[in-house]
Amino acid sequence: IVKSANTTSVTRGGTMTYTLAVTNNGTAAAQNISVADQTPFLSNGTVTFAASQSSSECSLIGSTVTCTQASLAAGATKNFTVVFTVGSASDSCQVSTSLANTATVSGTGISSVTSNTVTSTVNCPAPTNTTLSITKTPNQTTVNRGGIVTYSIVVTNTGNANAAGVTVTDTIPSLSNGNVTFVANSSSTFCSLQGSTVTCTFDGVIPAGQQRYATIAFKAGDVNDSCNNTNATLTNVASANASNAQTTSVTAQGVTVNCTIAVGGLQIEKTDNKTTAAVGEVLTYQ
Repeated sequence: IVKSANTTSVTRGGTMTYTLAVTNNGTAAAQNISVADQTPFLSNGTVTFAASQSSSECSLIGSTVTCTQASLAAGATKNFTVVFTVGSASDSCQVSTSLANTATVSGTGISSVTSNTVTSTVNCPAPTNTTLSITKTPNQTTVNRGGIVTYSIVVTNTGNANAAGVTVTDTIPSLSNGNVTFVANSSSTFCSLQGSTVTCTFDGVIPAGQQRYATIAFKAGDVNDSCNNTNATLTNVASANASNAQTTSVTAQGVTVNCTIAVGGLQIEKTDNKTTAAVGEVLTYQ
């Protein structure tokens, strides 16, 4: 019997596939072939038999996988596949360890024969880490009072695990001698005002390495604000939050809010009813 594995290393929670090649080196058929493969030991974890991925002739009896064949002709070889799940990704694991596995074969009137030992490395899974980054960019760097500033927000999962329950929170910024208001119809539909904070809630999860986008718009004061001919700066901070990650914040580039003076929109136009007139003729103006 010869035993081989599909890989020399496996990460906890993965599978090892063993091939058990049984050859009849005799001159007559061997009867009632039985291969025994003891479930290997794994420190700080458990190895389990994966029946659905193994040969149909193999089954678990106690802690031993047994594969059977009624008869094996002289010179013939029978291959059995035995698959084990090696531990779990949640195992308490600090360092890699090894997994040693052998098998034996016997038959009617045939003494038990032991295979070679297959040794594989079992690695610890990479630690799961969910980290968010956020950028916020205004569509303009200056705006007149009463104008709208639109911010583009990008949230990126820079970790190696899904980010769940991701939201962006954005407190309405202050403006000297004026009020900033949230413009819902110019913002993403999943963003809403709650008190003085705009909250954008993303559906589902953000997989590792992927991004989500949001748009938030604010009206910067009013044209009738008493701003004393002095410009102001709009400073805005947004934060990305997740149920399994720390909150991270970003301050967008400042936007200059120009002071504008409201003036009436009057004009005057004067016409008469002719382009030429005789001496002494009366002209009528409108």
